[in-house]
Amino acid sequence: MRGRPVLGTRVTGVPYPLIVLRHTDSPLVMSAVSFAPLLPLLPLLPLLLVRLPVGVLVDRRTGVG
Repeated sequence: MRGRPVLGTRVTGVPYPLIVLRHTDSPLVMSAVSFAPLLPLLPLLPLLLVRLPVGVLVDRRTGVG
């Protein structure tokens, strides 16, 4: 059951920016519409940019993994 909502989100992620581009003729607005669904993931950015590489370095120094 969880696959259908995800599929619907992925499928609508393509035409919406194209519709916006057609109506506004602005690649900047199209980019904003394309980027908008990623906004909830911004709090995870420090985790990916800092914590994950540091964890890899610690694992290499301690011989874990």
